[in-house]
Amino acid sequence: MNFISKLITKHPSIDIILERDSENNENPTQQTKDQNGNLIETPVYNDWEPVGGKVIVDLKRIKNFQHQGIKIELIGIIEDQRKGQSKFISLCNDLDSSNELFNEITQYEFEFNNLEKPYDSFTGAFINLKYYLKATIQTGYKAIECEKEIIVQKTWI
Repeated sequence: MNFISKLITKHPSIDIILERDSENNENPTQQTKDQNGNLIETPVYNDWEPVGGKVIVDLKRIKNFQHQGIKIELIGIIEDQRKGQSKFISLCNDLDSSNELFNEITQYEFEFNNLEKPYDSFTGAFINLKYYLKATIQTGYKAIECEKEIIVQKTWI
């Protein structure tokens, strides 16, 4: 019975809001397509800029929710259609250790600074190079995840 109750139990949602999303929209963005083919505004960062914002957990009227940890990762990958994927950046910030959430909406601030982003974002015919943030709530039986892509442009002096 416990297994079945876990399957029908509601789960919270998780979202990533970048500092740039909440500012005056003077920061550069570029239109890209998501996995469903929809156009979205993707923030553009210089290679030296810190990447920061908030991870927001919405319990969706769940009274309390127990988890095994909440984290945010900054990942840089090269996707090659012939060779597969390879990561060249993988940084992780633990936002909360094993705990129980009671507030309907909980916010965690994060920042990745002093980080070298060695390559420009690139989309080609056979190779893609991309950076993205991945927020994860780890539970005993399932991980709840959210991803948000960013674009990096190197500045040449």
